[in-house]
Amino acid sequence: VGSEMCIRDRYQRRVRGFDFGSGESHEGGDNDNSHLAPMPAKILKLEKKTGEGVKKGELVIVIESMKMEYKIMAPRDGKVLYKVVQDQQVDAGTVLFLIE
Repeated sequence: VGSEMCIRDRYQRRVRGFDFGSGESHEGGDNDNSHLAPMPAKILKLEKKTGEGVKKGELVIVIESMKMEYKIMAPRDGKVLYKVVQDQQVDAGTVLFLIE
């Protein structure tokens, strides 16, 4: 059974809820179009090309943290605009992609 964790950034803003049971995250950041890194991580794979269409629940990016892979799904339909590159190290709260 998974448990949900709320991560806050250094300004105590809610970064996102993350379900560690499934390893999937669907929530956006403060701006509903953005999707933030739930924890410090390495970008393993960008599943789409920037500007490509995506459907809600479709895999968008795979990250690695604490030697585990996490799949991040599109929170809604739209076009994905990546703000990171493959193999990049990111901090919790880093904008990974936008959905327009």
